[in-house]
Amino acid sequence: MNITGTNNAEVINGTAGDDVIDGLGGNDAIDGGAGNDRIVYDAADDPLHVTGGSGFDTLVINDLAAPTTYNLLAGSFEAAERIQHDSGGNNWTTITSIYNQSWQMTAQDVRYDNGTRAWSNFDVGNSENWTQVWFNYDLQDRIVTADLFRDDGAHSWSQYDVDNQHNWSELIYVFDLQNRVASHDIRYDDGTRGWSNLDLDDTQTWSQSWVTYDAQGRLISQETRNDDGTRIWGTIDATDAQTWSDAWYGFDTQNRMTSLEAHFDDGRRNWTGYDAANAQAWANQSYHYDAGGHLFEVVTTWDDGHTTTTAF
Repeated sequence: MNITGTNNAEVINGTAGDDVIDGLGGNDAIDGGAGNDRIVYDAADDPLHVTGGSGFDTLVINDLAAPTTYNLLAGSFEAAERIQHDSGGNNWTTITSIYNQSWQMTAQDVRYDNGTRAWSNFDVGNSENWTQVWFNYDLQDRIVTADLFRDDGAHSWSQYDVDNQHNWSELIYVFDLQNRVASHDIRYDDGTRGWSNLDLDDTQTWSQSWVTYDAQGRLISQETRNDDGTRIWGTIDATDAQTWSDAWYGFDTQNRMTSLEAHFDDGRRNWTGYDAANAQAWANQSYHYDAGGHLFEVVTTWDDGHTTTTAF
């Protein structure tokens, strides 16, 4: 029920239901009674005579500083809500701040002049592994970005393609303590996704690694960029459509293929080296291993085009 007073000092008691009570002007005495009530507080009210009653009650403050000296717990309020209205000059229309009983801000909602809004949550009780999270919404109230700040100082930022303008539905970036991009995750419209990891602190022999998954979440390819400028690219037969399970290609610093390793479904393995720099008398050499890992033949293709096979 909506209960509205006058500009005079009044005694207002709520009902047993959920009430919205605004005493307007005057030094009002307000008791919300039972139910989940919203009670509007103004500077003329005596905090000692403003109580929420039973239920989950919220003290509402419009365009005033938050009365943080008021004891919400003693006044039987579970939360407070401060609403600021822009009188002109800002790019927002309202800012709504939510507080717990200790006057710690737990959430904030900013409504902008263009119809978009931003919503944030704060983990004041330290019950999560993050300190705060921010969501931005478009004119249709759809989430377009999300920013999560973690307890360890890192944070992640996500973007959503709500208008289907791209071939992806979601982008996720993870930043380290120095605000450097540490990983990148792309979710595509067809259900596949790509994920990359960057070795920012140079603790690995590679600088970045990329993996791709199919719509069933199965790994289908992986690429590793090494510190020395070489790279390895692998493809995985996730659907068992080939006679091999995976194949790995090595490239030199000039992006010339230098090796190919294939693992077959029956356990055999082939490794082929390519003389990309033309430093040998042969063009490529293939080493063939059986299912037990034993080398059983080497096939060499020479620069003049002829081939020789050495069996073991």
